Amino acid sequence: MRPREGSGWWQPRSHATRFTTFLAVGFCGLGTQLGVTALLYGDLHFALWLGAALAIQTAILVNFTANSLVTWHDRTGARSRLHRFLSFEGVSLVGLGINEGVLLTAATVMGIHYLLAVVCGAAAASLWNYGANSRFTFPASSIRALPGPAVDGTVDEEPRGVSRR
Repeated sequence: MRPREGSGWWQPRSHATRFTTFLAVGFCGLGTQLGVTALLYGDLHFALWLGAALAIQTAILVNFTANSLVTWHDRTGARSRLHRFLSFEGVSLVGLGINEGVLLTAATVMGIHYLLAVVCGAAAASLWNYGANSRFTFPASSIRALPGPAVDGTVDEEPRGVSRR
């Protein structure tokens, strides 16, 4: 059975569409990161590096869940959710380093407000996160075959003795 390409917004068909979906999910993570950073650094007076790191980790959890359900839902394959999460976490820790580096440089060296620096750091890390997660966490080789019509309109035949019920 061939993978069936999307018939709706939840089934991205190209890198451009998938990246757009990834960015939309990322805005949820960015909102999480901004809120947690504002709470920890702005209200509770954590050190900026620590508040930002905890906020980024919180956003990583939000983004993994949403990306699994929306962006790469068709690439779950045989890998367990835990295996995908550990891969996502590993990729995201590199992104955390990129994010923190840009954020701390922007806020402490350049004097940019810390919440704007959060946005700059997240933007810088998003290209790494998309590319690495697309390759390592949700590789194209893990595309799950979906029953029904393919992009070209043909219908895959079911194996003998297997019904769609």
